[in-house]
Amino acid sequence: MKNQKKLIPISVTVLFGAAMWVAFWLVSGRHDPQASVSYWSNGYPMMFGGSILFGYLFPEGAWKWGLYIVGTQLFLALFILPGDLNLLPIGLAVQVIISIPLVIGSYVGVWLSKRKRSERPTRGSIRPPGKIGRTGQPYISRYAFSMRSLSVQLLSNGE
Repeated sequence: MKNQKKLIPISVTVLFGAAMWVAFWLVSGRHDPQASVSYWSNGYPMMFGGSILFGYLFPEGAWKWGLYIVGTQLFLALFILPGDLNLLPIGLAVQVIISIPLVIGSYVGVWLSKRKRSERPTRGSIRPPGKIGRTGQPYISRYAFSMRSLSVQLLSNGE
């Protein structure tokens, strides 16, 4: 069961990388989709956004998501496109360089996920009084603050 939970994000990421490569292979009509301008102007930013999304949705092991996207595309290029392997070392180096921004994007997604979780209120909308917030000041919820300001306004209008 635990391995199945790990397979879902991996398979989604691999399918995303394969779909991006195949889509730009078909759209560009070129031998290699990475040789087209549309791959770099449209596809790579979409892959960067996908890596942010995968880092946000699956924060555990975020370094893998960018590598899976690019690794899938390398695998497809090796087995679908005809050619010899004399430029494979250079191609591997280029793919590693291409994956670095995607890995950084995955960590941006993890950061956004942690930030969202830390801002999420606990069960119930008002935190108990006396809790200290992130700024070091006592935490006052939005509801308590609005009730306090409402009571001050009512008292000042009555006098």
